[in-house]
Amino acid sequence: MRISKFNFQISNHFSGQALIMLLVFSIIAVTITTASVAIVIENSKSGDRLNQGVMAGQIAKSGIENALIRILRDPNYSGENDLLIGDGSTDIVVSGAGTLVDPYIIISDASLDGYKKKIETKATYVNDILKVVSEREIY
Repeated sequence: MRISKFNFQISNHFSGQALIMLLVFSIIAVTITTASVAIVIENSKSGDRLNQGVMAGQIAKSGIENALIRILRDPNYSGENDLLIGDGSTDIVVSGAGTLVDPYIIISDASLDGYKKKIETKATYVNDILKVVSEREIY
């Protein structure tokens, strides 16, 4: 049985080519990973901003509901400043007499961590029942 010897020679033309290819692929992988992480962070921030805006809207609606209850108890209620609701606050302004000709106009201006929402509601008494006629967001 004969064992042959293999004589391998590495040519100097291609020495280091594998290392350069590995380096190029590593740079591409790091670039793609960095871009992906940046996109995920930005999406998370925009989700937080959307959530804060929704919460500010809910605080404004709570201010409107508070004003409607206060009007039922005291028809001369004119509003209040810095009503704390959750983590935010709202300013409530009430004008009008509550009649069909001159309905109550309730404006709730809410703020939460720099986000603001303003809602206007009109309400009037019909057959001794306080009814909301309209509600809209003021931009």
